[in-house]
Amino acid sequence: MLWFGVTALALMLSFGYWQLNQQRDFVFSATNERASAISHEMSVSVTSWALAGDLVGLQEVLLGFRAAQDLQHAFFIDNHGRVLASTHPEEIGLVVSDPLSLNLLASKVHEERVLANQENLIAVAHPVVAGERLVGWLRVEMSRDSANSNIAALTRVWLNFTVISVLLVIAISVVLSRRLTRGLNHLMAIAAQVAQGDRQARAQIRTHDEIGVLAAHLNEMLDTLEQQRHDLLATTVALRESREGFQRLLNTMAEGVYEVDTQGVCLFVNQAFLRMLGYQEASEVVGQRIHELIHHHRADGSDYPSSECKIYRAYVKGEELNVSDEVFWRKDGSALPVEYWSHPIVSKGEIVGAIATFVDITERKRAEDALRESESKMREIVENAPFGAHLYELMVDDRLVFVGANHAADSILGVSNQQFIGKTIEEAFPPLQDTDIPDAYRSVAATGKRYEVEQIAYSEGKIHSVFEVHAFQTGKNRMAAFFSDITERKGHEEQIRNLAFFDALTQLPNRRLLIDRLNQVMAVNKRSGLFAALMFLDLDNFKPLNDLHGHAVGDLLLIEVASRLKRCVREMDTIARFGGDEFVVMLSELDESEAESTQQARAIAEKIRSHLAESYVLAIKREGSADTTVVHHCTASIGVIVFQSNGVAQDELLKRADDTMYEAKELGRNLVHFYGEGAVSNRIDALAEPISGAKSDE
Repeated sequence: MLWFGVTALALMLSFGYWQLNQQRDFVFSATNERASAISHEMSVSVTSWALAGDLVGLQEVLLGFRAAQDLQHAFFIDNHGRVLASTHPEEIGLVVSDPLSLNLLASKVHEERVLANQENLIAVAHPVVAGERLVGWLRVEMSRDSANSNIAALTRVWLNFTVISVLLVIAISVVLSRRLTRGLNHLMAIAAQVAQGDRQARAQIRTHDEIGVLAAHLNEMLDTLEQQRHDLLATTVALRESREGFQRLLNTMAEGVYEVDTQGVCLFVNQAFLRMLGYQEASEVVGQRIHELIHHHRADGSDYPSSECKIYRAYVKGEELNVSDEVFWRKDGSALPVEYWSHPIVSKGEIVGAIATFVDITERKRAEDALRESESKMREIVENAPFGAHLYELMVDDRLVFVGANHAADSILGVSNQQFIGKTIEEAFPPLQDTDIPDAYRSVAATGKRYEVEQIAYSEGKIHSVFEVHAFQTGKNRMAAFFSDITERKGHEEQIRNLAFFDALTQLPNRRLLIDRLNQVMAVNKRSGLFAALMFLDLDNFKPLNDLHGHAVGDLLLIEVASRLKRCVREMDTIARFGGDEFVVMLSELDESEAESTQQARAIAEKIRSHLAESYVLAIKREGSADTTVVHHCTASIGVIVFQSNGVAQDELLKRADDTMYEAKELGRNLVHFYGEGAVSNRIDALAEPISGAKSDE
C-alpha cells in the first residue's frame, strides 16, 4: 500500500510538474510573441504619422492599442529621446534618460529587441523605419498577469487530481492485498510443514480461483513425490552395483563429479571433486548428505533449503539441469563459483539417483561481474538520458522484437513503452510498416552499420512531430534507437526563414529574397542566353487612402494588390514587396531575342497595369460598430527593364528600373514605361472614370 501510494504520488507529481513547466513555457512564449506582434503592428501603424509629423495622429494610434490585453505601457520616442506619443499622455514631451532608452538611441542596429523578460513583465523595443531611415523607437511593456493566472488555475486542478488519484490507488491496493494474502498464507504454512518433513501435509483450499488451482496442484505434486519416493527406494541397490566401474571412469575427468541417491546422500566423488573443494579423502564426503555439506547456502550467504536444491530435481522429476549462478562451499568454508550439470540416473526405467558434474568458473565470474558493472553504468546513463531510447533484438526468423525503453521515451512519445515489450516493431508501431525504418533497423542489428533519419509523424494528413533518430548496434543481433523531438526546432527554423525572406503583410518575397532570386536568374541567363525583365511598380493614389482611413485600410489595399499581381504572372516569375507601396515583378526565361522578350514583358506589364487600375472594394470590420465598405480607385506607374547577364550588377538593374518607374510618374502615371525608350508606351489618354479619393458605403 505504501509503495503503491508513493509511486502514484511520485508519478503524478512528476507528470504534473513537467506539464506545468511545458504550459508555463508555452504561455510565456505566446506572451512574448504577442508583445512582439503588437510592437511590430504599432511600429507599422505610426510610421506615416511620424514621417508626417502629425503628433495627434501618432497619439491616436497608440491610444487605439491601449485596450490590448495585458498592455501596460507603450510610447514612441524620436531619435533625440523625446516622447512624442504615449498611452500615458502625461509623458508626452519628456526626454527619456533611462539606460535602456539611451542604449536604443545609441545603437547602430535597427532591429527589434527584448528589453526585459521577467516573470511578470515583457518589454519590447521596435524601430520605426521609413525606407532605410530610422524615424524613432516604439517601446511596449506588457504584463504576464493573464498568463500567470492561467498557470495558477492549472496548478490547482493538477493538485486536486493528484490527491484523488493517490487515494484511489491506495484503496485498490488494500482490496487486492487482502484478497491475495489469505490463501497464500495457508499455502506458505503447508510448504513450511513439508519442509520440516511432514509428508502428510495437504492444502485445504477448495475454491476455483488461482489460489485454489495452485493448492490443488500442490496437493497433486506432494502425492506424486511421496509415491515416487517409495518407488525409487527399490532401485537404489541396483545402482550401487555399477558404482565401481562408474567411479573408475569418472576419476579420469577434469570436472568435479559426484553421485547421490534419492535421499541426497553422496555415493561417490571423483578426484577433481576432492581437489577443487579441498578434501583429502573420499571418506570425508561419501555417506553424508551432499547438500548440507557443500550446497547449504546460496552465493549471498542466505540459507539454501535442500527442498529447493536444483540438483535434487534430477532424481525427483527426472530433469536434466544446467545451472551457472550458484556456489559450492569448500572444506575451509570459502565459496567456489561453479557451473554444474545434473542428470538423473535411470535403472530399469526408474530413477534411482542423480549424478552431478561441475567446473570452477571463478575467472568467468570475474569477467561477467566486470561486464555487468559496465552494462549497469551504461544502462543508468541511458535511463537518465534526456533523449528517448528503444531497444530491439533480432530473432532467428528475422523478427525485430521490442525489448525495452527508457523513461525519456515515455515522455517524448506520451505513452508507456512497457506495453510494447515482446512485440515486433511492426506490431508496436504500425505507422512504421509503410517506411524503410524496420528493414534499416534489422540491418543495424545484423551488420552493425549505423543509421540516421528524421522521422516525421502525421495526424490527419498533417505533420505534428519530427524526430531525429540515431540507430546503432549494441551487441550481436541487438540494437538501440536514440531519438529526440525536434519539432519545435524545425518550426523555429521555418519561422525564422519566413521572417527573413518574406513580407509580413503580403507574404510576398522581401527585398533580400528578391535580390537572391535576381542573382539566380542572371546566372541562368548567362548559361541559357535568354532574356529576363524587371518591373518596378508604385501605386499612384495610395497616400490619400491612408490619410483618410488609416493604415489598416491601406494594408487591405496592399494585400489586394499582391493578390492581383499573383494572378497576372507565371508561376516561375517572382513578385516582391520592395517597401511601402512599391512592388517589383521579375519575369524569368523570356526569349533569346531581345525584341520578342520586350514584347512579352510589355504584354504582362499592360495586364498588370489594367488589373491594378480596377476599383478596390475594401471591407473594414470594426468592433462595436457595423462593418464599412470602402471603394477606392488606385493606379500604378510601372518601369520596366529587359536584361540579360551582361555584366550589370543587380543593384544597378534595380536602380534603372526604379528610375524608369519615376519617369512613368512624370509622364502622367497609370502607364508602362521601358528603360531607354524615348516616349511613353501605351499611355492612357483617358480613364473610364476620373481618379478620385476613396469613398465609403455603409
